[in-house]
Amino acid sequence: MKLSPLLLSTLIATAMTSFNLSALDNVALKFEAMDNSRNTLICIASASNNIRKLKALSRMDEYGVRDITENLTCNNTDVTSFAAQYGASKTTKYLSMHAPKKYKINIDDIEIEDIAKNPQGQVIYVVSN
Repeated sequence: MKLSPLLLSTLIATAMTSFNLSALDNVALKFEAMDNSRNTLICIASASNNIRKLKALSRMDEYGVRDITENLTCNNTDVTSFAAQYGASKTTKYLSMHAPKKYKINIDDIEIEDIAKNPQGQVIYVVSN
């Protein structure tokens, strides 16, 4: 079957659009803090794949990133798993590099969440423990 140039370009454009949409970081999700603690802000930065903010907040912690990965829970989930749960590959990789063995996550196991499954503007309420 021979594809016409118009059909071929349409297929390519559709494929590129689909790829770009799946690669976006939590576009459909909005993380809302339930309190103003630094730990909750770390949880939100982790889940929203904001590596710059995560590193800045981690530097403020007197015990460092390893302590954060060992002791911080976000919505009753350890912070590294919480980031991975929302497909935040950059922050999961960063946290996992510093985490003790039991909290490490293989970056290849992270799946990009299909944003089409989530209603636009879905809000995830976040609290740290």
